[in-house]
Amino acid sequence: MTNPLINDVNRSELANTLALHDFAITDYDLKGWVAYVVELFRKYGLEPTRMGISAPSLKSGKMKTYIREVKKLDIVDNTTFTGITLQATRRASDDSCWDDIFTVILSIRDEVGTCIIVLDNALVSFDSHIWGNITQSMANFFQPLYGYGFQRAFKKGPMFYPFGIIGSSGNVRISDQEENLITCWSNAYKKGKYSTGDLRDIYPLNVLSSAHNQRMVEGKPLFDWINADSNRGDLTKLSENLWSWWVRDEQIDLVRSALKPTGILLCAP
Repeated sequence: MTNPLINDVNRSELANTLALHDFAITDYDLKGWVAYVVELFRKYGLEPTRMGISAPSLKSGKMKTYIREVKKLDIVDNTTFTGITLQATRRASDDSCWDDIFTVILSIRDEVGTCIIVLDNALVSFDSHIWGNITQSMANFFQPLYGYGFQRAFKKGPMFYPFGIIGSSGNVRISDQEENLITCWSNAYKKGKYSTGDLRDIYPLNVLSSAHNQRMVEGKPLFDWINADSNRGDLTKLSENLWSWWVRDEQIDLVRSALKPTGILLCAP
């Protein structure tokens, strides 16, 4: 199925991605969350075209049309959901990998919650104000305790990366080191090696909770260490228990080197 009148835009090569991890299983306001996501799509000139819902009571969690799937929100118990994906695809395409422009994923697996947002950089730049607001809004629904934001080529599978899945497509090849680091996160987050307060690595955007400030760096709590030097990025409070930590590209290696000896980084190169 294609419709040239819906989402008639050419996707760029680069995606901006936000991953929110480590939130508890609870009775989420899923209707409110889906309504927010749809509003966000429309804010950037897109219409949701594809949707998938997974729950034990449903026979299939495959992606179908948004109009069809959204009705299932009325018949499934909020506490039984294991996943929801919404997508805006180019010209309402059925191809969720090659034609996705904007994808939002909520996944509950083994009592571990993850929310992913992938949005074409050509539509929305990787701006701290924009992504700070999106992070704060998403956090209001799920209360994550960790997250990060990054840029990644669509062909390198930005929607799979947060789950520890390599996910590159076509003839795209990533290095052995990067494959190992992606697998490292899969093993850490899914198999219990991750603890609240850990970091996967240092990213341009790092979403921190108060547990991170309990980690000591050079004799100081992490937040005090960050604020002690402007070369360590910018820390901003988003809510009662959530902060955004933006680290410029030229600062990442220095920050990473300083934090490696502390053991807080689980999968850093």
